[in-house]
Parts: sequence; structure tokens; C-alpha cells
Amino acid sequence: MSITPQQKLAEVRRELALRERVYRKWVADGKMKFKDAEARIAIMQAIAHDYEKWCAKLERESGPATKEDDHGQKDEAAQDNADFLRNG
Repeated sequence: MSITPQQKLAEVRRELALRERVYRKWVADGKMKFKDAEARIAIMQAIAHDYEKWCAKLERESGPATKEDDHGQKDEAAQDNADFLRNG
């Protein structure tokens, strides 16, 4: 299964929204320090920002990411993922 950068970005955004909601409650209930919640959310925001830049770069270079075709051929984004991980 090939996971595109856009799918990764969507999951990071979902996780960020979840953390913001859950951590707020944990801080209010005394289960987490505000400083810790703030730091963890900042890290996830930075990851989202990195993926946003990456996705924008990919779209500028090759247009919107393609999905796997009906024959299950590998998605072009898989190579983009590998290139990004190697080169940053």
C-alpha cells in the first residue's frame, strides 16, 4: 500500500485536532501539565507545516498527487515519499 504525502498530511491534521481536544481536557483534569501539552502540540504543528510545504512542492513540480490505478500499479507518490525521506 502506497501512502501519499497528502494522506499523511490529512492524518497529521486529524491527530493535531485530536490532541488539542484531548490535551485541553487532560490539563483541566490535572492529568497533564499545560507546558507539556503545549510542547507536544507545537511538535505536531511543526510536522503538519513540514508536510504542507512538502505537498505544495510536489504539486508545483508534478501537479496533484495521483492515486493507484484500478490495476494496483504503484502510485508516483511512493517514489516521492522515498526521495523526500532520503533528501529531506
